[in-house]
Order: sequence, then structure tokens, then C-alpha cells
Amino acid sequence: TEFRDPYLHVQHIFKYAATLTRPIGVTPQGAESTPLMWWLNKKAFDYFSLDVSIGDIKLQEIAFRGEMNAYFLALAPLALLHSVREARKGNRLALLILCLFVSNYGAILLTWLKTRRICYIYYMLPSMGALACAVGQAVWTLPRWVSAALVLLTLYSFASLFPFRVH
Repeated sequence: TEFRDPYLHVQHIFKYAATLTRPIGVTPQGAESTPLMWWLNKKAFDYFSLDVSIGDIKLQEIAFRGEMNAYFLALAPLALLHSVREARKGNRLALLILCLFVSNYGAILLTWLKTRRICYIYYMLPSMGALACAVGQAVWTLPRWVSAALVLLTLYSFASLFPFRVH
């Protein structure tokens, strides 16, 4: 290694990370995206896909995609608003959900807003646990038939996004 000690290595990491920015007005390149695009599921991309041809028929056997569940994303902002309301009533789980979400997503959003830091969709992953709790808590308060419909839609989208295809 070119680094004589771990401190020089960490110093290099921070210097390099500071250069990972995109000027204002330049659109994200390749798999890059912005924290605001994540809510719209923009810039979905293939991590890996494998197509198999059998005669004239071409089938996609494996498709690992960088995208999020659309139904989940549609519910998440409403669930966060529900968590705000519940936290004001003293619900400690709702307060924890908000703290986890703000600390994970907020840090990335602020860094992007301040320095135009290059971001990728998987930076949203640490926030997903808080969002899942928020959605679960919000869905619990809905009429049973609405909750069942949302669960079925989520299962459907899970099956359609599953990377291993069965034909």
C-alpha cells in the first residue's frame, strides 16, 4: 500500500471524498442520482442482468435492478406525515422513526444540497428501515380491506421485482 499508516489513509479518503461532487446544472451521469430523484424512483438501472436465448426466444433469466418498490415509495411520505402526527401525541415509536429517518436521509440530503455530492440510489438503504416502520404503523390504522390491498400490492411488486425469473 502507498500509505505508511492508517491516519494517512483516512486523510486520503476524506480528501478524495471531498472531490466527488457534481457542478450545479450538470445532470447525474450513469448510475448517479440525487436524493430527490429517489422518491420518484428515477434513474433505475441494472446492476446485473442475464439474457438467455432458446432458438428465436430471448428470455431474461436474472435481473438485479437498482430501483425501489413503487407502492412502498408512494406510501412512505404519507406514513412519515402520520409519524409526525403520532409523535406529537407522544408515540415513542413514531418519534424513533422520525429520528432514524432524519439522521439517515437528512445527512445525505444536506450533504447533497450543500456540496452537490455525487449520490447513488443505494444511499437510501439506511433510511428504509425507518420508512418500513412508518408504513407499517400507518397501514395498521387503516381499514382492514385497505391494509390487505396494500399488502397484496406490495407482495405483487416484490414478485415482479424479484431478480430470478421463472418462465
